[in-house]
Amino acid sequence: MIITANYHYVEGTFNKKILDAVRQEYGTYKHVKYQNANITVKFNINFIPEKNEAAVNKYDGKNGENRLANVTTKDDGRGVKFEESDFQQVGVDLNKLKTTPALAYNEEGNFTVELPDKEKDKREISTIIHGIGHNLGLIHADGDAMNDQHTKVTPAGNDIFGKKAYTAKALQNDVSHSNAQSLVDRVDDMSSSGYQSNGESNYWQNKTETTTGGQVSIEATGVTTITKE
Repeated sequence: MIITANYHYVEGTFNKKILDAVRQEYGTYKHVKYQNANITVKFNINFIPEKNEAAVNKYDGKNGENRLANVTTKDDGRGVKFEESDFQQVGVDLNKLKTTPALAYNEEGNFTVELPDKEKDKREISTIIHGIGHNLGLIHADGDAMNDQHTKVTPAGNDIFGKKAYTAKALQNDVSHSNAQSLVDRVDDMSSSGYQSNGESNYWQNKTETTTGGQVSIEATGVTTITKE
């Protein structure tokens, strides 16, 4: 099973190295169960630069052609919100990712620790991985790639003034075999317009099937194209 999704973005908005890391994380997973058979699932994730926002907005999620956009998110009661994604686009708040420090606690109360640039990049990678998961049909309960983005603060001894110093690291989300299995488990269910899970959106509504050359090509409005080998 090949799951293909293209993400169009304004050239220069996103760092190519970060997008390459995201693409690499969505890999190939063997021995996934589908209709009582073992199959191999391959994610074919592509990032395509466009000249401007108007060119990006031509893509509405149909036939696996989606948008990757820099958006401004509003925080909710769960904490800092870095992304808002749906069946049409993956929305990432790049400014918030670059400026939000790590929050820590000790006996003296709350304090913040600045993330090094490398750790900010790791957090951005995780955020895009998470957003693509939503776009493909994964939900928070699937875990791993769909976990919230977390940072870890650890003591690093004392600084030159004798004060206790800390370091902060981002914990990167990984796309797991379990994530691949969760998505495949609901490929058929998501063809139903009434499908919902845990109150989350039905990203695969209005799915249609066409047969070409002996293969079944499943075109999901707002998501991707799946070819069953």
